[in-house]
Amino acid sequence: MKQGTSPNLKQKKLIEQMGWNTKNWLVERDTSNEIVLIHRATGTMKVINKTD
Repeated sequence: MKQGTSPNLKQKKLIEQMGWNTKNWLVERDTSNEIVLIHRATGTMKVINKTD
């Protein structure tokens, strides 16, 4: 698994739209179609589709 980075402002807005706390998530990868997030504490992965 790759090491995550802190989300930038645009990514934080997408995370907040999902109803999640931005302080708990790291960005593993950000493509044109999706953002893959890693939870800081548990290590679980979530995917946000940008096309929706």
